[in-house]
Amino acid sequence: DSSNDIDPKHVVPFNLGDVNLFVSVDGGTKIGDKTAVYMVDPFTGAEETVLGGYNQGTGDIAMRADGQLHAITVAPPGTTPVRDANVGHYLSVDTGDASIVDRGATGITTNLLNPAGNGSSAHNIGTLFTAMAYSGTDPGRDTSDVWAVGSRASASLLQGQTGSVGAEYINNILYNLQLTNGSVDGLSNTNRPGNGGFNARDGAGTSQWEWGYVDTTFDNGGAQGIVTGLVTMDGGISFYAVDDAGGLYRVDRSGSQTSTSVFGGVNNPFFNQISTTLIRNIGADASGVGALNLNFEGLALGPENVENGLLAQTLFGITNDGDIYAFDTNGDLQPVFVDGQTSVSTGLFGVNGLDFGTLDYNLWHVTSRRGLLGAVDDGHGVDVAPFDNSVSLPKPGGSSLYFGFEGQVGGNTPDPSFDGNRTSGNKNTAGNNSIINSALNNVDFPGGAHGSVVSNGFSLEGYSPNDKPTLYFNYWLETENTDFQPAPIPTLMKDAFRVFVQDESGQWRLVSTSNSYEDSQQDDEFDIGATDILSDGTSDNPSRQSFPDVVETFDNSNWRQARVDLSNYAGQSDLKLRFDFSTAGSMNLGDVSTTGIELFAVSGAELTDGDTFTLGDLDPFGGFSTGVQMFEFDLGAQLTVPSGNAAIGQSFTVTGPGFDKTFTFTDTPILP
Repeated sequence: DSSNDIDPKHVVPFNLGDVNLFVSVDGGTKIGDKTAVYMVDPFTGAEETVLGGYNQGTGDIAMRADGQLHAITVAPPGTTPVRDANVGHYLSVDTGDASIVDRGATGITTNLLNPAGNGSSAHNIGTLFTAMAYSGTDPGRDTSDVWAVGSRASASLLQGQTGSVGAEYINNILYNLQLTNGSVDGLSNTNRPGNGGFNARDGAGTSQWEWGYVDTTFDNGGAQGIVTGLVTMDGGISFYAVDDAGGLYRVDRSGSQTSTSVFGGVNNPFFNQISTTLIRNIGADASGVGALNLNFEGLALGPENVENGLLAQTLFGITNDGDIYAFDTNGDLQPVFVDGQTSVSTGLFGVNGLDFGTLDYNLWHVTSRRGLLGAVDDGHGVDVAPFDNSVSLPKPGGSSLYFGFEGQVGGNTPDPSFDGNRTSGNKNTAGNNSIINSALNNVDFPGGAHGSVVSNGFSLEGYSPNDKPTLYFNYWLETENTDFQPAPIPTLMKDAFRVFVQDESGQWRLVSTSNSYEDSQQDDEFDIGATDILSDGTSDNPSRQSFPDVVETFDNSNWRQARVDLSNYAGQSDLKLRFDFSTAGSMNLGDVSTTGIELFAVSGAELTDGDTFTLGDLDPFGGFSTGVQMFEFDLGAQLTVPSGNAAIGQSFTVTGPGFDKTFTFTDTPILP
């Protein structure tokens, strides 16, 4: 095919549960860990996997536009006391195993007003960041910023210190940090001027400039809170924030109030209160009644592309005990979770942050990078005359279905939001420190990637198994080539490619897999057939063919052709093909706590009055248990007539109040 388009109806759209959600918690997965990172299903709250842990405490996590996850430390390794130099480190967190790399530090120095009141001395107590967000969103722009809110670890003096905390505020301080190394990027990246480095009575009492503080001293139905979550929708001009008392705030950075003090003969401007508006305590009505006083520990902005942007301005807040709440920018709870709930539980405790991965759309699309006429990839186009000379040679074919990220190459990026406000991207190769140069032509997204593409319907009516209907397709699987192995050390499959056929019953039947694992003593994917049902009940394919029901596709770096015998489906109509790719070994279809179970509907033309379907919970043995409910189609009056010549001469009568008319089928045109 030489076209560069595919009908969107064939690309299975993402829903909320398809997007990866990362959650960080206090604790760890091994001795010495202080933080662990999990992936959970954002639709159901179910834990999907634990990535791992690391030996430093962090107060929040944030996903950069290039797919790099970051955090800022609030506790050093081991039992070392908190000091300026050993907290505030900017970590990149690997989204595969949660290993960390220290990219730098904020460099914030906390100070005291010295006893004489005419200068500063070191407090060295540390600034603990509990919320962070990225304002830069375009992988083509390297001027993006980190915005972080932190508080001085303590107002108390350390042993042997003299003086006092002269700062005007020590909590909920907003700093602008550099994207690459986390250092404070204040007023032209310069420290406060003046005797002793600055007037310790100004602002946050730190040598580095801050933007001010977020005021949470509202009567919000709870106590004054510490800001624990931060997002921006306008590139950092304003923010939405939550605190650990359940409040939702709008923070307008451009509304900062500035003051000036004279110290050492120098005018010293400093920022103080940033314009802050309490929207509401989540759960409260307009009068403030019903506040839930939630102990929020993180805030994330909803996926931009899911369900045609429905969640792009939805806020997702998570509490310390792992409950995720969805609400809009007015603070109204939103029923976006499973069963129409406004919150779900992850089952995690000691949570300190969350953020979504960058992939929120299906990567399947048509690529035009298969070459031009005369230099086309193998398996594309036609350069050999068919037996009936039905194709004029040569027939170009520089396009194919592709699962991967291409950026703007060829103008056929699959990302609906490219160059939008929150462009998604995958990991890059620019030293992991820059959002430019996102890696192209791969599937290296945080938490992995998956997607399905479904064909038009087709029919094999009129064919018998003896006709040997066969599916051929050309493929190139550039994968990690890691198959499932149960022993001696269990190995889970990684990149997986599978092909299914949907039969008349709506059931998807596996016909091809890239998992080469095969064992005569245990179930494997090649055992699927008429009398071979896997232990998890995945298939009961009819077996009317001598050719294998399931054929293997091979991981390689060359074009190959697959041949799939479709004799099982001879005589059937309403057939479809589905091509799946997943970097996690499977799509997990059928798990009610994550992907869920598919519900198929038949065409309305095939329904008759009185048809029914049943929904209910499944017990572990495949039978219905509780919650069974039957639904019946009530179509009202229905007329069923024979087709073709069988209808000629037959009639029907329609009657009603003051109306009685007979209609007769005829093959003779009636002239007006």
